[in-house]
Amino acid sequence: HQANKLSTEEIYEHITDLYRQQPTLSYRTSLSVLHQQYSTSIPLGYLCGLYTGVNKPNNGDVYFEPTAGNGALTVAGKCENFDVNEIDKLRLKNLLAQGYRNVTSMDASEPFPVEYKNKYDAVVCNPPFGTNDVVMQYKGLGIKKLEYIIAINSLETMKHNGKAAVIMGSHMGYDSEGRVSKGQQREFFTFLFTFYNVEDIINIDSSKLYARQGTSWDIKLILINGRKEKPQGYPPLENKELAVTEPMSSKVVQDWHTLYKRIMR
Repeated sequence: HQANKLSTEEIYEHITDLYRQQPTLSYRTSLSVLHQQYSTSIPLGYLCGLYTGVNKPNNGDVYFEPTAGNGALTVAGKCENFDVNEIDKLRLKNLLAQGYRNVTSMDASEPFPVEYKNKYDAVVCNPPFGTNDVVMQYKGLGIKKLEYIIAINSLETMKHNGKAAVIMGSHMGYDSEGRVSKGQQREFFTFLFTFYNVEDIINIDSSKLYARQGTSWDIKLILINGRKEKPQGYPPLENKELAVTEPMSSKVVQDWHTLYKRIMR
């Protein structure tokens, strides 16, 4: 009830204060190591929700979290508007107790059922890091990196005019000519910019904004606003002159205030 009287910025400030008081989650199980599970920090989950609009649903809007964990990325919305998916049995049990619209336990590294295609108004996800045993062949790509495979499968579930926020490991890398670093990273992001309207890719300093979740592995946040009517385009060249608050700046965000300002643009 109190949250209804606060602005989104005031709510965000309360959430970041709670994060700063949170002890570091250093305990890991054999399953969390196997699946490379790190729960999303709540302030980051809230910002992903603001960007995708899950905090202000229209009638009938439904959202999807394909690697939901304990549900941190759904924090800005209401459980009854979310379908969530989680392969880990313990985390699945936690999700079932929270009142989500639908809870499933599918392998997100495999394509989702056909009825999921273009279904959701928003998709939010933080896929586990790692490498898949089988190379995924998709639209000319040969992808083995697990988070890329899960992101591709998850984005297939987004409506053409939907929005998505995807958290991935490591910072966006560029070569000496300002191009996205070659290899699977270049292939994957060329795919994204060809088929989706990528509004921003934000490099985030995990030692400052994620370490309390048990890892200081740097991350990037990808913001997508719909699917392109005509597939075309490439990732833009790195522009080192852009300020850290500007879209597509490669500078690393190192504090919660700057991250809020960047995403709210």
